[in-house]
Amino acid sequence: MALCEDCLNIIVSTLSDEAKIIFKLISKKEGMHKLEIQQQTGLSYTINNNAITELEHKQLVVHKEYGRSKPYYLTDSGKDLVNKLKGGN
Repeated sequence: MALCEDCLNIIVSTLSDEAKIIFKLISKKEGMHKLEIQQQTGLSYTINNNAITELEHKQLVVHKEYGRSKPYYLTDSGKDLVNKLKGGN
């Protein structure tokens, strides 16, 4: 289910700076794992984990479990937000 534009604006305004960094990273390369995200952002494990949890709670990213592997992907709402930020409809 896609979110309305006002809802997306509210979500963006309430995201932490760390969550914004991680969201941009996942939007450029979906299927990243926590360790890879942590290495690329330089954030501590706890901050990284909290920001990813924040993005999951706001339904912008989702993880898919493949055994012990948990890659992260954008949800439809996350993809809508990327398009909005790029100036698309």
